[in-house]
Amino acid sequence: MSLSLSSFLTRLTPFKVVFLAVVVPRILVLGDFPHIDEGYYIYYAQLIFQSVLTNGQLPDVGSCNLYSCLLAPFCILPGNLYIWMRLVDLGFAVVAGLLLCRLLVRESADKTSGLLIAFLCLVCWHVPHVLDAGVKNSLVIAYAALFSALLIVERNTKAAWFAAGCLTALAVLLREPFAIYSCLGAVAMLFGYGLPAACIYCMGGIMAGLGLILVLAFGRGNLQGLVEAYLQAGTVVSAEASNVFTFFIRYGLRFLGEFWPFLFLVIFAIALLWRAPEQQYRRRAMFWLACMFAPFIEILSKTAFLYHFSMILPAFAGMLALSLRLKDATGLFTRVLNAKMFLFASLIVLCVNYRPYAMKETWQVLQDFPTCAWSEEATRSSNTLLAAQVIGKLPGSTLSVSGLMHFLYPLTRRLPPSLGMDDLSRVFLRLGRDEKKLTNFLVEKSPDVLVVGNVQETDHVAMFTKEIQRAINATELYTLVCEIPIDETKNYGWIGCRIYSRWQ
Repeated sequence: MSLSLSSFLTRLTPFKVVFLAVVVPRILVLGDFPHIDEGYYIYYAQLIFQSVLTNGQLPDVGSCNLYSCLLAPFCILPGNLYIWMRLVDLGFAVVAGLLLCRLLVRESADKTSGLLIAFLCLVCWHVPHVLDAGVKNSLVIAYAALFSALLIVERNTKAAWFAAGCLTALAVLLREPFAIYSCLGAVAMLFGYGLPAACIYCMGGIMAGLGLILVLAFGRGNLQGLVEAYLQAGTVVSAEASNVFTFFIRYGLRFLGEFWPFLFLVIFAIALLWRAPEQQYRRRAMFWLACMFAPFIEILSKTAFLYHFSMILPAFAGMLALSLRLKDATGLFTRVLNAKMFLFASLIVLCVNYRPYAMKETWQVLQDFPTCAWSEEATRSSNTLLAAQVIGKLPGSTLSVSGLMHFLYPLTRRLPPSLGMDDLSRVFLRLGRDEKKLTNFLVEKSPDVLVVGNVQETDHVAMFTKEIQRAINATELYTLVCEIPIDETKNYGWIGCRIYSRWQ
């Protein structure tokens, strides 16, 4: 290793790692086109903000939406909600990144190695294909809670065990599929610290979880909407069941293709731990191995995407950090598990995911910030922005969409006329797939603008585009204003839509 590289590594700090691996990549894509998942979370933030402002309580609709509750106060800011929320999510990502750095330094018992592994993990975690431009999911803030739990639990006190349970419960309520980690944590506490510690951990989790749910119930007025949301989510998942295996293979191979350098290093780490004589690390290795496989419960139960597979990355980092504690890391293992290899793997991931046009997009949007408008050039290149532009010129103030079009709510600053009308595809499911009932429902609620999403039939089977269009036509209230066709050359060109107005 050269003197200059050694000097750089010696001066490496968590803040430098997070700045290079989190802040810089996020800033580069700050002005990226709107994405589906972030539109969903920002829409619920809008809804929560509006409901608290007008009614003084949370809307009794949807799941816990704890992440959107945290985003809601920022809806008061003027202009482009996507930019504001991406900046807020960046703040959460910085916190999670710093906690991961601290965790891996502790796990590896070596500052430089721990920080380099954290750099590799954060680089993989924050590529655009995983987190888009931010606000992709509540993954970042939920992991911040889990990392905090892992850090605090080793203080080895009753208060620390109780706090770890509380933090794990917070992570689960921020992202419900993390419930598997609460179970994994209980088992780890049992084998690592004994039955009393496991009981205290579980008590903390139960008390914090029930406490937060009671707060949500008080804020909502009741829990009927919450229960209905989770029951309906199961219906939607079952409707998409035919695509589970296809998506697993598609995005599983993509995960391997993009992050194979990380996997390559982890395989060496597992081999090293397997043949090591130090028995005291076996339980920790089993814990990280369990964390690697835990995400597959969610991945194999729904249509999974690349960000679902990215949940394996922190466990990769933990296993890699643990392997560096071993005293007999000699020969081939020493040559592979070293600072140069960690840096080389990070550079490969960066090169594969480099987006040279990202800075141009960001610069164009920031020039007009904080207005709501993307540039005309960007609008022509995006089906999403084209639809928002059409809606912005139509009379009225209410909007309902179907399928995957939630990102139109933040773009237009419009909301549905009543709770539960944000997604006509789910309304159709809730009404037992009865077109006549949907027609009557639309006549009763009468949103000013309707947008019906349309994708290739092989992509999503729970959109019910044809059925919804027939129900809209049967109302005799709406006029088709515009049809934006599927155009694979555009951003989100794989999804088209029909826009209907009640006042045309």
